Amino acid sequence: RESVFYLSFLAIPASDKLADSATPAVAARVTIGVESVIKLFYRPQKIENKTASANDLKADYKNNVITLQNVTPWYQTLSQLTL
Repeated sequence: RESVFYLSFLAIPASDKLADSATPAVAARVTIGVESVIKLFYRPQKIENKTASANDLKADYKNNVITLQNVTPWYQTLSQLTL
Protein backbone atom coordinates (compact mmCIF):
# COMPACT_ATOMS: atom_id res chain seq x y z
CA ARG A 1 0.00 0.00 0.00
CA GLU A 2 0.91 3.62 -0.32
CA SER A 3 1.89 5.60 2.73
CA VAL A 4 0.85 9.19 3.38
CA PHE A 5 2.84 11.65 5.48
CA TYR A 6 1.85 15.15 6.52
CA LEU A 7 4.76 17.60 6.59
CA SER A 8 4.04 20.77 8.53
CA PHE A 9 6.29 23.82 8.19
CA LEU A 10 6.08 27.04 10.19
CA ALA A 11 7.98 30.05 8.85
CA ILE A 12 8.46 33.00 11.20
CA PRO A 13 10.37 35.90 9.69
CA ALA A 14 13.55 36.96 11.46
CA SER A 15 13.59 40.35 13.13
CA ASP A 16 16.50 42.71 13.64
CA LYS A 17 16.93 43.17 17.40
CA LEU A 18 18.77 46.47 16.91
CA ALA A 19 15.92 47.87 14.79
CA ASP A 20 13.38 46.71 17.41
CA SER A 21 15.10 48.64 20.21
CA ALA A 22 15.39 51.78 18.06
CA THR A 23 11.69 51.76 17.13
CA PRO A 24 9.73 54.60 18.77
CA ALA A 25 7.07 53.59 21.29
CA VAL A 26 4.33 55.04 19.06
CA ALA A 27 5.09 52.77 16.08
CA ALA A 28 3.47 49.35 15.82
CA ARG A 29 4.98 46.26 14.28
CA VAL A 30 3.20 43.13 13.07
CA THR A 31 4.99 39.85 12.39
CA ILE A 32 3.09 37.10 10.60
CA GLY A 33 4.09 33.45 10.65
CA VAL A 34 3.06 31.24 7.74
CA GLU A 35 2.25 27.55 8.22
CA SER A 36 2.19 25.13 5.30
CA VAL A 37 1.04 21.53 5.37
CA ILE A 38 2.13 19.25 2.54
CA LYS A 39 0.71 15.79 1.88
CA LEU A 40 3.53 13.49 0.82
CA PHE A 41 2.63 10.14 -0.74
CA TYR A 42 5.15 7.30 -0.82
CA ARG A 43 4.41 4.57 -3.35
CA PRO A 44 6.48 1.37 -3.13
CA GLN A 45 7.90 0.09 -6.43
CA LYS A 46 5.80 -3.09 -6.16
CA ILE A 47 2.58 -1.10 -6.73
CA GLU A 48 1.90 -0.53 -10.41
CA ASN A 49 1.91 3.08 -11.54
CA LYS A 50 -1.85 3.61 -11.92
CA THR A 51 -4.02 6.46 -10.71
CA ALA A 52 -7.08 5.56 -8.66
CA SER A 53 -10.40 7.27 -9.37
CA ALA A 54 -13.60 7.85 -7.46
CA ASN A 55 -15.12 5.01 -9.53
CA ASP A 56 -12.86 2.61 -7.61
CA LEU A 57 -14.65 3.41 -4.32
CA LYS A 58 -17.48 1.24 -3.01
CA ALA A 59 -20.41 3.15 -1.54
CA ASP A 60 -23.09 1.91 0.85
CA TYR A 61 -26.11 3.79 2.18
CA LYS A 62 -27.96 2.47 5.25
CA ASN A 63 -29.99 4.25 7.93
CA ASN A 64 -29.13 7.73 6.58
CA VAL A 65 -25.39 6.93 6.77
CA ILE A 66 -23.11 6.86 3.73
CA THR A 67 -20.02 4.64 3.95
CA LEU A 68 -17.24 4.81 1.38
CA GLN A 69 -14.74 1.96 1.19
CA ASN A 70 -11.45 2.30 -0.67
CA VAL A 71 -10.55 -1.16 -1.96
CA THR A 72 -7.47 0.06 -3.87
CA PRO A 73 -3.90 0.20 -2.54
CA TRP A 74 -3.82 3.98 -3.21
CA TYR A 75 -4.91 6.85 -0.98
CA GLN A 76 -7.69 9.02 -2.37
CA THR A 77 -8.64 12.56 -1.47
CA LEU A 78 -12.18 13.71 -2.25
CA SER A 79 -12.62 17.40 -2.86
CA GLN A 80 -16.36 17.13 -3.46
CA LEU A 81 -19.10 14.58 -2.88
CA THR A 82 -22.48 15.03 -4.51
CA LEU A 83 -25.52 12.93 -3.69
